[in-house]
Amino acid sequence: TETERTLFFDFLPLSLGEIRGFKTRFHLYTVPGQVFYDASRKLILKGVDGVVFVADSQEERIDANIESLENLRINLKEQGYDLDKLPYIVQYNKRDL
Repeated sequence: TETERTLFFDFLPLSLGEIRGFKTRFHLYTVPGQVFYDASRKLILKGVDGVVFVADSQEERIDANIESLENLRINLKEQGYDLDKLPYIVQYNKRDL
């Protein structure tokens, strides 16, 4: 919610019914961006099909974004994935600030 911070991760299962005869479902997870939550992210990345990387678009947060993205690359590599070969989206937030 707006007033609560994510401490470990948030999980939202979505079922979209059948599409062309296939059951379609998503398991969406959110984890805090701070590298401190590394263990949480490693656990969530097992079996990942794609990633949405949410970057803080404020100029003073660029170093933290780079650190978090590099941490994502390392964690994916440990799980046998390569970010360059995995579907991913970069979303910039806080554009209104």
